[in-house]
Amino acid sequence: MGKVVAIEDPSNYEVVTRRIRRLLDQGDLEIKPHARQRMIERKYLIGDVENVLRLGIVVSHSFERGAWRWKVRGVTVERKRATCIVEIDGLLIVVTII
Repeated sequence: MGKVVAIEDPSNYEVVTRRIRRLLDQGDLEIKPHARQRMIERKYLIGDVENVLRLGIVVSHSFERGAWRWKVRGVTVERKRATCIVEIDGLLIVVTII
């Protein structure tokens, strides 16, 4: 992992999308236990999460629990709609998947 540079404007979804995809391509991905539990409940695999993040679009952001979060909407490998909530903190952190 290289130098971590904060995203200056969390509402600049183009920059956020590029960062998400770069971190994903580098393998800098962490899936929180809550997200893993939701994956099991909703029958999503890691490939589904990656598909949403790689091909989806950032639709909103919020500041929660001391961190910026982005909502990424996309589709799973089987073309089912899904949404990932992510944080970026040197890693791409998947908080949950809906």
